[in-house]
Amino acid sequence: MTPEQAPVFVVDDQSSFRRAMASLVELSPGLRWAGEAGNGPDALAALSAIEDAVVLVDVNMPWMGGPAVVAALGGRRGLVPVLVSTYEADELPSEVRATGVPYVSKDRLNPQLLQQLYADGR
Repeated sequence: MTPEQAPVFVVDDQSSFRRAMASLVELSPGLRWAGEAGNGPDALAALSAIEDAVVLVDVNMPWMGGPAVVAALGGRRGLVPVLVSTYEADELPSEVRATGVPYVSKDRLNPQLLQQLYADGR
């Protein structure tokens, strides 16, 4: 991995979103695919072996939603959690705002933003 590559891990119950993000990351020279999970518990297990990544976490998932995943990560050094969904920022549920982590609407994700989130969170 070169220093300018931002590793990206995606947690989302929609496999189509995970595939789309994997394609975006693989086609972007400044990004590196770090992995994926389809739910919160699987994400926490996988992330226990990852020390450095932007972690895109869907707000609404069965079993364990995004805010609970972020809380379970507990501010682990090296991981940069970002909550994602289709909500507009002014429609966010209060538990999302209470996490204190960045929120980005899924339709606004792009390589430059992912690199910036990674740089800002480190």
